[in-house]
Amino acid sequence: MMETRWLNSAEAAAYCGYSRSTFMKNVRRYKIPRYGPKHNRFDRWDLDAWMQDPNVFLRKNYVLPWRRRAPGDFTPV
Repeated sequence: MMETRWLNSAEAAAYCGYSRSTFMKNVRRYKIPRYGPKHNRFDRWDLDAWMQDPNVFLRKNYVLPWRRRAPGDFTPV
């Protein structure tokens, strides 16, 4: 059986060695390209490149969820 180049999110998570929820967190943190009309397909070649060097796919203005400020927080000057 020939392996397909296109994977859904569950297959992509298993391919990368993550649970689906952890993989989807990484998809939000890194700019991993999604394909298909519902953006629910991943290219195996993109996943291989991401696993080789994740920093290439890192979003520039991504703020870790636990570092976000709550509304109304401010820093005194």
